[in-house]
Amino acid sequence: GRSNAENFAMEVWRLYEMAKAEDPNIRLMMWDDMINPYPHGFIHEDPTAPAADLLPKDIIQNVWFHGPSDPPTAGYKSLPTISNARRWSVACKRARDAGLPCIGILRQSWYGSYVGLEEAANTAWRVPAEP
Repeated sequence: GRSNAENFAMEVWRLYEMAKAEDPNIRLMMWDDMINPYPHGFIHEDPTAPAADLLPKDIIQNVWFHGPSDPPTAGYKSLPTISNARRWSVACKRARDAGLPCIGILRQSWYGSYVGLEEAANTAWRVPAEP
């Protein structure tokens, strides 16, 4: 009788409590795609995005979205390239400047492609003014 969001939140809480039992000071991170309403959180009949309100608030959310309609990079053409790594760094800086809690960028290579890895590392520390 639970929704997908409730089931998802219940499982995250289970993992959260296991980790905190080992080390109360640990900070957990997770990809946000199941609670972010833009990429996946509302595409199903029984969406998971409402789980965001049910999760522990100290979990660091890694934004996982890669498209031209992504709010932090609205209007930019989002491609898995060097310029995309630069755009994410700029978007994070703009978010911080607006008072939002962006602590940095995380570069992931899902398919063994390391295009943009060096640029992501460089721009994460020295954010360019514009992409």
